Amino acid sequence: MPAKPMTRTELLAIIRDWNNAAMALLETKGEDYSGADVHANFKRMHAICVLYDIRPGERQEDVYLFLLFLKMDRLIHNLHKPGEPNHESVNDTVLDHTNYMNLLATHLTVMEKNE
Repeated sequence: MPAKPMTRTELLAIIRDWNNAAMALLETKGEDYSGADVHANFKRMHAICVLYDIRPGERQEDVYLFLLFLKMDRLIHNLHKPGEPNHESVNDTVLDHTNYMNLLATHLTVMEKNE
């Protein structure tokens, strides 16, 4: 049975709900990554990528490095700011960093075997 056609009112209601949920997340999650400058983490990550020549679009291992540095950036920010993070705990960030290191290690192991 084909789906019932969606009305413009239904479409707009769904999109409005999504946008409201996105705004609510943006209001709280952004505090876990930056302070007064809402783009601070993007600026820091750009500087890190330039400093270490990290190019995720060109080298697969650089995707792991980018995510590792992103976790470290988040960890440092949350350790230095007052209060607890709003979403992922500091401990979860540390565990995620460990997981990314393990994923990088397995990627490098597979790459070595394929040489």
